[in-house]
Amino acid sequence: MIKRILLLSLFVPVALVAQQPAPEISISANGSHNVNLYPGWPLIVHGTVMNSLRFTSNVTTTSLVLAPKGLPWTSAIQLTAVSSTGQSFQWPLKLVGTPADLSLTLQANSYVYLVWQMSPSDVSLLPPGTYLLTASISVSNSNGWNGVVQSRTATIQVAPEPTLSPSQQTDKALLLAQYDTNAGDLGLALTNVEQLLVAQPNNPFAIGAAANLLELQGYPTLALVQATDALTAYYQTYPGLYDPPWNLLKISQRSLTRMAMLVDVFSVPGDVNGDGVVNCVDLDNVKASFGKKIGQLGFDPRADINGDGVVNVLDLSAVARQIPTGMVCN
Repeated sequence: MIKRILLLSLFVPVALVAQQPAPEISISANGSHNVNLYPGWPLIVHGTVMNSLRFTSNVTTTSLVLAPKGLPWTSAIQLTAVSSTGQSFQWPLKLVGTPADLSLTLQANSYVYLVWQMSPSDVSLLPPGTYLLTASISVSNSNGWNGVVQSRTATIQVAPEPTLSPSQQTDKALLLAQYDTNAGDLGLALTNVEQLLVAQPNNPFAIGAAANLLELQGYPTLALVQATDALTAYYQTYPGLYDPPWNLLKISQRSLTRMAMLVDVFSVPGDVNGDGVVNCVDLDNVKASFGKKIGQLGFDPRADINGDGVVNVLDLSAVARQIPTGMVCN
């Protein structure tokens, strides 16, 4: 009997011991794991940090904690490019945004996305060649996880830019628009998309990108029109395919939802500030943005009453007509 008790005491705790999580990281470069990179193009690296226990079931799991001492958890991640000759480089890839907290806690089924990007001018300085890009996470002497892990490689071929096909023109313009959006320059992002549409007016992906940017700039009506046009252009370009890409469907659905939410807000014509009445305050809001175009500093999309992309006398007149009789505005 004593032997049986001893054996049980040895095996029972094993079933109760929690598995220890570790981070796993994956990356892609310009949306691929094998990409051609040309001068004048940006390099945008997407990364995902995951808990190694995300596929584990029926066990007691603990949270993964990344907490480098005195530094934000993103500082534990390093991107390294290795040339075909074995030389390592730290390319000037900049993290987009800043972490909300110094430490990161991931439950078993949680993950977090990150984006780094390298400017077109910096890409132009890269020597031609083949590079293997990896991301590593390294933490030591912390109160959370400690160790080193590394992602799979993304292969990047740096070469002179060839004569671009229509598909490559699309890739370049949309990557530049994404880079500018990440950098906070929505006006320049829209300019890149508009230039592509001049060359390819029925490009559904360019029209969809324009819809997304118009939504970000506060133009739900124009965004919905563009999103609808993008789906129409897609079906015309690819008549044999039934389902459009998810991103085109997503912007269309989002625009419809946004318009439905704004019905009540715009139920009073000329009510620029949304307080339910039209008065001199609304007129002042239009004057404050008068002459400004979409993408310019000081442009207020609420003051663009007719949604034509510029605040002018037409918008001022539209609000003035709704001012109650007898109300005098300076």
